[in-house]
Amino acid sequence: KKIKVNPETEIVVTCGAMEGLAAAISSIVDRGDEVIIPSPNYSSHIEQVLFAEGKPIFVPLIENSGWKLDIDNIKKAITKKTKAIIICNPMNPTGSVFGEKELREIAKVALTNNLYIIADEAYDFLVYDNQSHFSLASMPELKDNLITTYSFSKMFCMTGWRVGYLYANEKIVNQVLKV
Repeated sequence: KKIKVNPETEIVVTCGAMEGLAAAISSIVDRGDEVIIPSPNYSSHIEQVLFAEGKPIFVPLIENSGWKLDIDNIKKAITKKTKAIIICNPMNPTGSVFGEKELREIAKVALTNNLYIIADEAYDFLVYDNQSHFSLASMPELKDNLITTYSFSKMFCMTGWRVGYLYANEKIVNQVLKV
C-alpha cells in the first residue's frame, strides 16, 4: 500500500536506523515512562529506553504460535505510565513477521490508550516463505501515534555506511530534530 509522506516535514535522514530509534525514543520518553517491548527482542531497544530514563516492560512473544505478539498480555501491561510500544517487524532476533491482522490489533491498542508505536522496520525487505510485510505506516489513522525507522544500510548491504531514515508526523519530527 502506498504511504503518503511529505518529505520536507515528515522524514529525517539518520546515521542508520539505530540513530533514528534513539532520537525517537529520546523525543517521546521521559524519566519514569514505561515502554512495552515484546520479548525476545533486540537488546539495543532496551538500552535506548534506559538511556531516555524510561522503564522497559517486557511482554513475551507467543513462541509456540511462531513468535506472535501477545496482544492480551500487552493490554494487561499498560499502566498510566506507559508511553509507547516498540514493534520490530520483521522481528529481530526471532525472524518472525507479524501479520497485518495482529499489527492492526496492536495499532488499535495504541490508539485506544493514546500510546506511541515505535516501529523498527529495518528488516522490512527480509521476508520469505510467501509472507508479506505490512507496514504500520500504511495506516493513516495511526499517523499521530507512530514513529517508523528504516535502514538503507541493511537493504543495500552497506552496513558500514550507516544510512537510515525516520518517518513521523511533523510535530514528532520537530522534536526528533532537536535531539
